Amino acid sequence: MHWTRGVSALVALGFLVASSPSFAVEEVFGRAKVLLGDEVIVEGYTVRLFGVDAPDRGQECDDKYGKPVSCDKRARDALRELIGNVDVTCIDLEPDEGERLKGTCYAGDINLNGLMVRKGWAFAYSKESRDYEQPQILARRENVGLWKLKLVKPWKWRKLQAEAEKKK
Repeated sequence: MHWTRGVSALVALGFLVASSPSFAVEEVFGRAKVLLGDEVIVEGYTVRLFGVDAPDRGQECDDKYGKPVSCDKRARDALRELIGNVDVTCIDLEPDEGERLKGTCYAGDINLNGLMVRKGWAFAYSKESRDYEQPQILARRENVGLWKLKLVKPWKWRKLQAEAEKKK
């Protein structure tokens, strides 16, 4: 009697783990809906581009004249343009914060993670990976994308937002 309860519990746990987004899939393929410059939805899975960090929703920066611009929307639009009408494949998926996954995404054979950094629309996130540091050096040197704007790096911006929330 105890044995069947134990087996039933293990079977139920197995179904729960297998149906969880963070364990259910290692690769997704299909049309992508771009949420941010480093986040897409493919086949119902929200995937953050591993090793890169783009401006967060609501993050502004200043152009060369000091005029505020929506750098989050510029990065998002740049990712949309890079994807175009091509299906996206995201591989090496692993759990991220919340219900998200993180991985490397491709539009055809183009590595979107690396190209977003190379075009200057996302930053290499060295806490996670050093793979995109060289493309970032080139983007910064060529003053492309976000490097043309005055902005706070996304990870610093999030920290400032959290500190401001604590003061409220």
